[in-house]
Amino acid sequence: MAKNQKLIDLAQKMHDTIGANLSAAKMFYSASENYMLEATKEDRDAFKRANSLIDESCELLREIYEDLNNL
Repeated sequence: MAKNQKLIDLAQKMHDTIGANLSAAKMFYSASENYMLEATKEDRDAFKRANSLIDESCELLREIYEDLNNL
C-alpha cells in the first residue's frame, strides 16, 4: 500500500473513531446543560471550558482529516 493511501486510511480512521467519540461527548454535554443551572459559577465555567475544548478538538480533527486527505 502506498504511503499516501496509508495516510488517507489513517485520516478516515481518526475521523470515524475519534470524531464519533467527540460527537458523543458533545451530545452528553448538551444533555447535561440543565444540571448546570444549579451549579456554582466555578462549575459552570469549567463546564463551558470543557465544552469549548470539545468544539476545538472537533475542529482540529477536521483540519487534520482534510490535510491528510489532500496529500
